[in-house]
Amino acid sequence: MREVWFIKYEVRSRNYSLVHNTSHRPTDHFLIHSHAFYEFYYCVEGDLRYIYNGTEYTVQPHTAILLAQNVFHGLHVLSDAPYERYTFHFTEEVISPDRRGFLLRCMPTEKDILLKGTDPYVIFHADSLGLLPLLNSVNHLSMMDAAQADRMVPVILEAILGQLVLNRSELLSAEEIDTVSVNRHDLDAVLSYINRNLSSRISLENLSREVHVSKSKLNNLFHEKMNTTVMEYVTRQRIAYARQLLINGFSAAQAASASGFGDYTSFYRAYVKQTGNSPSEDKSAVSHHVESPYSFPQPALEFGRGNFHSLLNDENVITLTDPVDVIDPSVGEDLSADRILDVDGR
Repeated sequence: MREVWFIKYEVRSRNYSLVHNTSHRPTDHFLIHSHAFYEFYYCVEGDLRYIYNGTEYTVQPHTAILLAQNVFHGLHVLSDAPYERYTFHFTEEVISPDRRGFLLRCMPTEKDILLKGTDPYVIFHADSLGLLPLLNSVNHLSMMDAAQADRMVPVILEAILGQLVLNRSELLSAEEIDTVSVNRHDLDAVLSYINRNLSSRISLENLSREVHVSKSKLNNLFHEKMNTTVMEYVTRQRIAYARQLLINGFSAAQAASASGFGDYTSFYRAYVKQTGNSPSEDKSAVSHHVESPYSFPQPALEFGRGNFHSLLNDENVITLTDPVDVIDPSVGEDLSADRILDVDGR
């Protein structure tokens, strides 16, 4: 089923996507995806759950979520209660260079998620931070021409990040995030390739070949920026992805295969080591925790054209690479023109 959202306002460019939308329809399941953008998500109202790198949250009104690049996440709207949200996807290039490092300290990196988990970046009662008036100002952009609106978007983003820096000092990273550099672009290319190819065989050799970075430089880059090795990161991502498939109704064997493990024994050992639970324990815990079971398609996954998508009618995982062109993977249709959204944050 394709979910339909009413867009109250949206403005997009190659480096950002700012959307204010509403819905009155539940989703059948979690819509899981990752992308190479920072994301600021704000729920004004709604009855939903959100999954962030394998951790599931009940989202209350005025919950803000700060999302790292290349981390799996998605939402499940549980009822037909009014649902309203703002989503702001952006690259660091949107922020003025002289303020970029300072303001981006409140946004998590992949390394922050590995070390701290996702809890610090899910903010309940975010209305107390004065963020909603800034978000509401987005709707006034409709009275401006495209060039004026494009100039105002960075101002609004910097104001939002500034409020977070002022009010949530616990979010700040120990080190400022790098400004645009060759190393950062190399790392982004590697992370994007890994997340697009989790079901395939991934080795240090083919990563080096695909992104044109030497194996030694890749290892050094991951040790410095991610505090882990390349292949440990691949395993972490595969387990995070597999856990989210289990939550959405896949069997353990299906999740193991879809997340790229060559045999179930390897998957089981890695899963227990990373999560502390067996796959069946997590699947059982979810089935008892959620009041109504998720309606989710059987796993017939095709990994093609850089996107995860289902061969059946319902999509389950999407990897987004550009905020301008949004593709409905079930029909291959570009939705950016007809103002229908069917993936989280788009």
